[in-house]
Amino acid sequence: MNQHRLVMDKKVIQKDFDSCQHLPPEQALRYQLMYQLTRLTADRGALTNDDRLDALATACQYWVDAMAQDVEQRMGVRREEMMVLELDRLRAAASMGYAVITGHQGQTTTGLRW
Repeated sequence: MNQHRLVMDKKVIQKDFDSCQHLPPEQALRYQLMYQLTRLTADRGALTNDDRLDALATACQYWVDAMAQDVEQRMGVRREEMMVLELDRLRAAASMGYAVITGHQGQTTTGLRW
């Protein structure tokens, strides 16, 4: 939030507003996300209710972490996972007395004796 780069759908703001309409007007404001967001300061205890702001911060942190992943590193991890699965499949086939060798997914050659 220090860079003020948060984009929200208008429906989120409307739903936030509508969700507090059952409360008295003087109390409803304190529970609205937009109220909490616009009154955010560095002072501890500045907001009596900050539950929605906490939920928003958690959601933002999730997406910041998710987008910060290195694509090449994740592809390497996925490749390793797929290799382990394939080796497990071949090991299981070999323990049954034959091996299944695949060049491409969907092509299989069975009946090779070890």
